[in-house]
Amino acid sequence: MNYLPEDDKGGRFSKDDIVGDDYLCEKFNVGKSATATWRRKGTGPAWHRLNGRPYYKISDIEQWIQSNRINPTAA
Repeated sequence: MNYLPEDDKGGRFSKDDIVGDDYLCEKFNVGKSATATWRRKGTGPAWHRLNGRPYYKISDIEQWIQSNRINPTAA
């Protein structure tokens, strides 16, 4: 899966780039309380705490998306 979103300036993020909680909320259309719940329950993407704030590597977001993929079964 190639999930390399655009940054604020129209460029592409690399897999090693780090984004903040606001970015995750915007891309998944959820509030900060949802991402806080994901972190508390361990159900969201891996994250880092820097200066007391949550940050996410693009590669960790990609891995989280892949780990939650559901393959439809033939009926």
